[in-house]
Amino acid sequence: MSFEMELSLLSALCRDASQLHTLDLQETDFSTEQTKAIFRQVEKWQNHGNQPDAILVWEGLQNHGDSGLFNGLGDVSSYLGRPSTTKNLKAYTRAVKLSAKHGAIERLAGHIYDAIGDESENMQARIDSVREAMADFESEMQVIKPASDMLDVIGEAYADLQRLWESDGGLCGISTGLRRLDNICHGMQDGHLIIIAGRPSMGKTLLAQQVAYAAALAGKQVEFITLEMSKAEIGQRMLAAVGDIDLAELRSGQFKSKVTGDKIAETAAQLQHLTLRFSDDSNTLAKISSRARRAKLTHGLDMLVIDQLSAMPTKGVNKPQELKQITGGLKTLARELQIPIILLHQLNREVTKKVDKRPDISELKDSGAVEEDADVVLLLHREGYYNKNYNPHECDIILGKYRSGERGSVAKVGVNLSKCQFVQEPKEWQEVCTPKDKNNEWEV
Repeated sequence: MSFEMELSLLSALCRDASQLHTLDLQETDFSTEQTKAIFRQVEKWQNHGNQPDAILVWEGLQNHGDSGLFNGLGDVSSYLGRPSTTKNLKAYTRAVKLSAKHGAIERLAGHIYDAIGDESENMQARIDSVREAMADFESEMQVIKPASDMLDVIGEAYADLQRLWESDGGLCGISTGLRRLDNICHGMQDGHLIIIAGRPSMGKTLLAQQVAYAAALAGKQVEFITLEMSKAEIGQRMLAAVGDIDLAELRSGQFKSKVTGDKIAETAAQLQHLTLRFSDDSNTLAKISSRARRAKLTHGLDMLVIDQLSAMPTKGVNKPQELKQITGGLKTLARELQIPIILLHQLNREVTKKVDKRPDISELKDSGAVEEDADVVLLLHREGYYNKNYNPHECDIILGKYRSGERGSVAKVGVNLSKCQFVQEPKEWQEVCTPKDKNNEWEV
């Protein structure tokens, strides 16, 4: 029945293809290679301003190497000669699309059934097969939305302005927990892909941890995907940061006092009620997207954090293009789920060769691919890491890119690496003095 309906639809389009632009119709909606090939030609001729017929379709099939699917012009004419009427184009389209969705569900079910019946011991291969089938299914289910007219666009713009007005100058996104950072980026915005970048030891993971904790503390549902550290390591850092405990002492297992032990227990009790979830097994775009969509459906999702881009596997054939697919996919996911997605990334080594070590957005690894998709880029810089005559407890968070405003603003915040904390204000510190010569003269 589906095949007959596809032929009726194609026959009607060959009577009046001008209506094609009014239909939400794609090649993947057709079930056979023959009907897909004919649709491609109908669409091509219509886009060139021609009304397609059997002769033009046959000519196109020959030019594009698809003629082998048919037994000549007569076969194509029989395909396109079915009784049909252009009045039923939308009804035909609905029926064909519904059948395509049924077919996609059947194929997915078939993959799952095959995986169940596979008696091989390679369970991971069976799981990966189902995941790939699920990714193909989700791709097939994507529906092209009709373009919005100006009335819809202005309505959405007004609704966004209303939200900003109601915030009364306050945050219109999720707070980072750092007042100065909120002031320059207005919080983490729904639909935004936010890059946190820096050289090793600048505090990327700690900042991401701080933002995730602040969001969860405010009642938001947060997923944190850790690809660099184990969940145990992240948990220990959270205990240190929230409990104000020295990480080295915590990890030593030999607490200096009962107070520290009690503090760990109290902090653990406090953290276990947060709506903050961690995973360390989702390292591809398909797995991350599947996990995020499932979280959104089951218990809600307000923020996704991924640590970090360089830990996501690539084939290495064309790495910039592969990274572009990842960041582009995450940007699409952020807009689809209407959540901020925070992605950690590295800076290249060029920043260490400069006299002024302050990073620039051009120093992102594979900057073209990452910079293009990001809505916000936050660059971390600790001058005290490079120069001992600067406050080691001070960190500059530089707004390297801000799609909704000006770049270049700086939030100067405090950092305490021993306790895994970002704090509002840098701790006071005196410059280090070193002996200048044998006469005990000192320089600062």
